[in-house]
Amino acid sequence: MNEGIQQHYTRPDLGNIILAALEQAGKDLNKLTPEDLAPIDEFHIRGREATLELARAAEIDILAGPSRPVQYPLPWARTPDTNFLVTPDQLRKLLNEANFRIASWSDSTDAARTWVVPVTEKIRKEGPPPPGFHVLLGPDFQIKARNQLRSLEEGRIVLAQVIAKK
Repeated sequence: MNEGIQQHYTRPDLGNIILAALEQAGKDLNKLTPEDLAPIDEFHIRGREATLELARAAEIDILAGPSRPVQYPLPWARTPDTNFLVTPDQLRKLLNEANFRIASWSDSTDAARTWVVPVTEKIRKEGPPPPGFHVLLGPDFQIKARNQLRSLEEGRIVLAQVIAKK
């Protein structure tokens, strides 16, 4: 695995950081629920809504948009050499070459824009909630979130919900 990718997703003592954030939010660590863990576990643009859509057998992917390149760092990559985004056409070709049949393809970019703008503004004003995906992203969370929003607004990334079957 690319060392840059490993470093991007590695946080020393992450388990204890998550537990401390949950305690700070007033959660009983002996009686955690899926809802308590959702802000950390649902690591997608659009959070819980996207997770529920995934549960209905959809694959959600962030793809390279028509306006390139993206701004770094981002939640999934700190540098260009750890970014493996493909365009929608490239993903279709890759799925076809791997003998997958696309059963459904839905562009969810507008829904992501609608969701992310007020969430980003709330975080800017109030700061992130104690348990949240910022815990996973580390101290440069704010810049990653800002670059993700900018990339989304400028068409540097697009989102798709894809169901592909072999």
